Amino acid sequence: MATAIREKLDELYFFTPAETAELLELTVEDLLKMRAAGTGPRFVALTTRTVRYFTSSCRARSLLPEGKKRDKSEEGGSL
Repeated sequence: MATAIREKLDELYFFTPAETAELLELTVEDLLKMRAAGTGPRFVALTTRTVRYFTSSCRARSLLPEGKKRDKSEEGGSL
């Protein structure tokens, strides 16, 4: 299923939390915790209950070698 998500990278500008979690092999809850901590892939809050993740940020994170973490200064937050 992750392959189908990866194919969307060239078609979409944003991913839902569920798509992002699948692509990055995380849970939606992990993404929520990362947003609260100010880490994780760049996102935009469309409403108070709706967020979307930038595909470029998801692509960059999905290509990181296992175990490599990004510096917090490299992470984006909401716009």
